[in-house]
Amino acid sequence: MPGVIYLDNDLDVVVRGLRLAEDNSPINDAELYVALGRKLISGEITAATNATPIVITSAGHGLSNGDSVVIMNVEGNLAANGGWEVANVTTNTFELVGSVGSAAYEASGVWYAGVTDAIHIPLESEPGEAGHYRGTIPGSVNINRGEMLVELIYCRNYQLGWQRELQGRIRTR
Repeated sequence: MPGVIYLDNDLDVVVRGLRLAEDNSPINDAELYVALGRKLISGEITAATNATPIVITSAGHGLSNGDSVVIMNVEGNLAANGGWEVANVTTNTFELVGSVGSAAYEASGVWYAGVTDAIHIPLESEPGEAGHYRGTIPGSVNINRGEMLVELIYCRNYQLGWQRELQGRIRTR
């Protein structure tokens, strides 16, 4: 569990004090990523196949081939969580391009329309700082002033994930 997660003035995402619950030792090998999703373009996930590629079921999702999505909180098939491009869209399903199922779907999950260039940004371990990670959201990211976003942090090798709401702002540098 991290002590602190924040977005600094340079739009760097910072995770400080990531530790194991069992013995409070720092986690230095987490494969952490951050993504930005559009809060008002999202949907509930009701299934995720254990296949290659993973097929997501979300009734009346409204997505199109080539759209980006960020998926959080799928239980069981953890490989579905993260940032993806979608393909083979039908009214109620879509495939996650390049995905490989990892287990049977158990429950829950939500998808957000991804913000271009901000769906799979690695957070790197900071040298000499046990349990600390940092990643930079690229300057090319198009965020509209006042747009409601969700910052999503997900992990590929631990069952960790966080999300929080943000309000879009214009980068000035």
